[in-house]
Amino acid sequence: MSFLHIIFYFLFAIVVAREVIEMYAKAIHGVAKDVARKLAESLGLSGDFFESWVCQFRINKYNFTPETIGSSGVQIHTDSGFLTILQDDKNVGGLEVMNPSGVYVAVDPVPGTLLINLGDIAKVMIEFLYLFTFSLVVNRLLSS
Repeated sequence: MSFLHIIFYFLFAIVVAREVIEMYAKAIHGVAKDVARKLAESLGLSGDFFESWVCQFRINKYNFTPETIGSSGVQIHTDSGFLTILQDDKNVGGLEVMNPSGVYVAVDPVPGTLLINLGDIAKVMIEFLYLFTFSLVVNRLLSS
């Protein structure tokens, strides 16, 4: 295979990957708007209260290795935005949240689901209605 063929296939892969990511981002944005609409309605607000809010799309991939099992993947934190949507990797897991007693408990992946975290901005707006937790990611190996 010539160098030009390699370049062509590489560029083609980038274009295809971009299209897939854009489709995924659009779908997740729809989920975020739907969740925000339901939150607004639960607070007695108009369903379109959050409609014009800007949405930031970010993808994080945690690459754990056998050497990192048991170590912290992400430090203890709260999510700084309004809403975080997590699609957990069924083979990695690692998300833990603080329960009301102050103990971190594992949030095991559930295939076919998304996990919704309300962030700091939501906390300021609706703290009196919903529970907010600290979370962290621990590198751990799940059985296959």
